[in-house]
Amino acid sequence: MDIEQSLQEAVQHYSAGRIAEALELCLAVLDQAGDNVDALHLGGLLAFQQGQAETAANLIWKAVQQDPAFTDGYLNLGQVYRTLGREEDAVACFRKVLELAPGHAEALALLGEPAPETAPQQAEQTATMSIPDALRFAVEQHQAGDFQQAEIVYRAVLNTEPNNPDALHLLGILNAQQSRFDEGISLIRQALAVAPNGEMYRNLGQAYLNSGNAAEAEAAFARARELGN
Repeated sequence: MDIEQSLQEAVQHYSAGRIAEALELCLAVLDQAGDNVDALHLGGLLAFQQGQAETAANLIWKAVQQDPAFTDGYLNLGQVYRTLGREEDAVACFRKVLELAPGHAEALALLGEPAPETAPQQAEQTATMSIPDALRFAVEQHQAGDFQQAEIVYRAVLNTEPNNPDALHLLGILNAQQSRFDEGISLIRQALAVAPNGEMYRNLGQAYLNSGNAAEAEAAFARARELGN
């Protein structure tokens, strides 16, 4: 078995909503390479989506043992632990995320703690930016894990241009990443109504998939494949 190819196929199955097939491939990889971090983590996420929370916790725990600096692994493990009612373990995972990535907005939100305040100079800077520059800045903050600042800028853009498809799309993704699926899906759908493209449909499908709506996810992924952009 080509492990890399098998993992790529697992991701393709996952993106298309074929959770069982993706999990089967991950487990096959683990039969050959039980310490493969990607297979452990993805297998854990897939098991969780199939309602196998204990299996998910075991797999993702093994992933972070192999890679102690795996921020997303700790974040997802904490959410699985919380589902299992293991709150103390969940909090420990979220604290580990903050140790690895200080100020991580999603970890702070899961802990119920406020994110660090935005520096006044930064707020003044974004207020004078053009919309394209503001969106570029927001994407940089988003990718760096500063969800609070990214959201502030996305919403500021929408205050000026309520139908800006990029701001709607990106804010939708951000909401979905924080498990605010209803708002995230609604925002991406608004973006699609303005300027539909394949990337938006893929992200819509991912939001539906993560929210547990496999049928809508498959429809969105199919539309993304039709558009092909």
